[in-house]
Amino acid sequence: MLDEVITLAILKADDGTPYRAFVTGADNAWGFPSKDRSGRLDPIEEPHLGKLIAKCLGRDAIARPAAPATAFSSASTPSPDFHASQE
Repeated sequence: MLDEVITLAILKADDGTPYRAFVTGADNAWGFPSKDRSGRLDPIEEPHLGKLIAKCLGRDAIARPAAPATAFSSASTPSPDFHASQE
C-alpha cells in the first residue's frame, strides 16, 4: 500500500531551462501539495510513475517484458488504406 501525494510540475533549472519533475517533499519551495510517507523519495523525482512506485516499494524499476511478435493477429491490424477510407 502506498500513501503518497505528488505533484507533476514544470520546474526551471538554474539556467532557466524548464523540465518536468515529480515534487514529493512536503516542504517545497513552490508550495505544491506533496507528501512522501515511504521515506524513500527525494524531494524532486524523475517524472516516471513506474520508477517512482518501484522506489517507494524499495524495488528496482518495473521492467515490462517485450510482447512476442505473434501477439497481434493480422485481422486486428488496420490495412494500409484504413486511414484513407476514414477521411
